[in-house]
Amino acid sequence: MEFEGIISQDPEMLKIFDLVRKMSKIDAPVLVQGQSGTGKELIARAIHAQSPRNKNSFVDINCAAVPETLLESELFGYNKGAFTGAASDHKGYFEQAHEGTLFLDEIGEVHPAVQVKLLRVLQEHRIRPLGGSNDVSVDIRIVSATNTDLLQAVRDRIFRQDLYFRLNAIVINLPLLRDRINDVPLLARHFLGIACNEMGLSNVDIDPEVLGKLMRYSWPGNVRELQNMIVAAVCSCFMADSSGPSDVRRVITLDDCPTLNEKVARSPRKTRLTDVPFYEARAQFEKDYIETLLKRFDHNISAASRAANISRKSLTTKAAKFGLIEPVRRAETLEPEPVMI
Repeated sequence: MEFEGIISQDPEMLKIFDLVRKMSKIDAPVLVQGQSGTGKELIARAIHAQSPRNKNSFVDINCAAVPETLLESELFGYNKGAFTGAASDHKGYFEQAHEGTLFLDEIGEVHPAVQVKLLRVLQEHRIRPLGGSNDVSVDIRIVSATNTDLLQAVRDRIFRQDLYFRLNAIVINLPLLRDRINDVPLLARHFLGIACNEMGLSNVDIDPEVLGKLMRYSWPGNVRELQNMIVAAVCSCFMADSSGPSDVRRVITLDDCPTLNEKVARSPRKTRLTDVPFYEARAQFEKDYIETLLKRFDHNISAASRAANISRKSLTTKAAKFGLIEPVRRAETLEPEPVMI
């Protein structure tokens, strides 16, 4: 399902979509919480798009990216002569977002001195530009976001408690990508389509083996990491086959994702037993069991089969199916079956 540019079929994300639809009509501050790369800005833009303010400006500022000494002037603006270099009046982000939405990303990084002024704006809906003597009324919807624990920051006395409660009238917690793992193939194909469109490519697909690996990775960088990996893979696939006609079908393979195997080995996703269908869970159990069994008996099929109380023929067949041993050719003679007691 696509909602304001956000792709998901995960039940938790669908609940968030529904929440955004409902609360966008209520002009109250929203706090979006989630790790980097989970889509906090996309949610903020969706709130704006669904709200009555959508005909007016959506203004965003990354509070962590603006030096502390400049943040106040960027937010509230300044009058001519307020400081050296202020050659003319400048409207800050609050005035630019008048009658629209102001998105304060990484709100947890704001200096305590600026927090006091933010609190005043939320309470009085008025700002005073640097160097100014008069207040300016602003009508805005505040959406803020953080990837830090603001409540812990309040306990540590680095974030004002009163501002925290002003910002979190409505709270949206975004799940990690690994917690909505069934969205990975959907997102991968979505990003594939975008990348191919930008590069003028067609007939590009993803090998099922690659999709399987993507599902087994823990995605510490969340959706942004997946998007970057797909873009890099498309570039690799294109360069490897750039001599062929434009309409030739290209397939992204593990060769186009050279770090994927290492990433999965270093940071595998911890799966729940019920994350996969029963037949897949059973097959995975059989593979893990037989692999451990063979290692225990140093790949001695006869000894392993006796310990597991399974015929040597069945064990050999299953081990070969899972790629744990070389398949036995028909012409080869098997050892006599052990007698089960």
